[in-house]
Amino acid sequence: MENRKQEEQKREGMRKSTRAEVELRIREICKLLIKGSSREEIVQYSSTNWGVSERQADKYLKGAKQVIAKSVQKSIDYDFAKAVSRYEELYRVCMEKKDYKTALSVNKELSSLQGLLKMQVEHSGNVQFICDLP
Repeated sequence: MENRKQEEQKREGMRKSTRAEVELRIREICKLLIKGSSREEIVQYSSTNWGVSERQADKYLKGAKQVIAKSVQKSIDYDFAKAVSRYEELYRVCMEKKDYKTALSVNKELSSLQGLLKMQVEHSGNVQFICDLP
């Protein structure tokens, strides 16, 4: 009975983190993950700095991994569009300067980036599966 009272008193002294605090902690763990910190280091950091349990630190860690995954996924579309735009601008400049050799090279790189170049592969013997390779 006495142990139960002590546990309740401990819980009353610990307030629940606000949504803003949780988001800040998750961002901090994102930074630690990007720097290469291990799970154990992150759990220790969380315990020392925020007084949270291993279980709660794992929840923060899971949230941080999701944030990182979402940020990379969103960037892929943007980064692809940016790369295509850069190649197109470089091609335009090369054509203006009548630098056809470089323009041809830029066009090949752009086509490769967009997956337009096809490679023909010849097979000899018994072929069971044929695939176009970009």
